Amino acid sequence: MSRYDLLQEYNYVPRLRPSSDIESTPPETVTEERNRAAQVWQALQADPEQLLNDRIELEKRDRALIAARKQVFAARTDADSLRTELTQAQKERFNNPMVYSLGALAAVSFAGWIFQRRQLRAREDMPADTAPIPVLAGPIAFPPAVESTAVSQFEESEMDVLEDEAAQWIERARVAVPSPR
Repeated sequence: MSRYDLLQEYNYVPRLRPSSDIESTPPETVTEERNRAAQVWQALQADPEQLLNDRIELEKRDRALIAARKQVFAARTDADSLRTELTQAQKERFNNPMVYSLGALAAVSFAGWIFQRRQLRAREDMPADTAPIPVLAGPIAFPPAVESTAVSQFEESEMDVLEDEAAQWIERARVAVPSPR
């Protein structure tokens, strides 16, 4: 069979085609095939030791990539657990009534302590002659036996002096202790 017979068999007529029919850039499949062919050619031309070194390097990179992925996964799970703990802590931060009651008790105790300290210092700073005398609500009633012995021991003039001193002390107490208004 000659070439001429084959052309007639397929009804192929050789002719020139215009340049607009020919694609100027090869399709993607052609570039992919060329890249594969170039890789095969490089693999065929490469030194066996170089291929072994490349394979070892790829395995190292794969192990490093797997380790990095594990670290990222562990970091994500840690971050998620910390995030849930944080939201739970924020929800429970001030919801405990025991915290409020203990805080109020501490504040009241502190205020009472301050009040006592001020009262104690006010008493210490006051001179002895102006110290407040407790004012009794009514006249002092002595038992009859004491009253008779007290009158018999003192004379009338001494009783007047004692009454004057008592009146002075009562007046000082009224000046030192302000009346409630």
